[in-house]
Amino acid sequence: MRTPTSRQITSAAKVTWFLIKAPFVLTYKLSRLTRRIIGGVILKMNDSFPCSGCGEQISLVGRWECGWCAYVFDGYFFARCAVCGAVPPYIKCQACGVGIKNPTN
Repeated sequence: MRTPTSRQITSAAKVTWFLIKAPFVLTYKLSRLTRRIIGGVILKMNDSFPCSGCGEQISLVGRWECGWCAYVFDGYFFARCAVCGAVPPYIKCQACGVGIKNPTN
């Protein structure tokens, strides 16, 4: 009977670590994908949503300025900028100033 070499032990440890880690990574990735899809569907179906701070409706349609390149456009707030491709991470409530996170991020 041969004793395992250090390379075999290292390989076995890597495979074991992968098998332990894989279900957690897969669960995380699937839950994030599901949240992004649900957030995208909610945003596609609504042109406004309520502020969590004051309850006022925050309009997502109007004239907006890109936070990265300062390009001004008319349209949907969480749309990609036509110039730099950035997507806003949050929108600020005009009534109370609370920041609302982009549901697709």
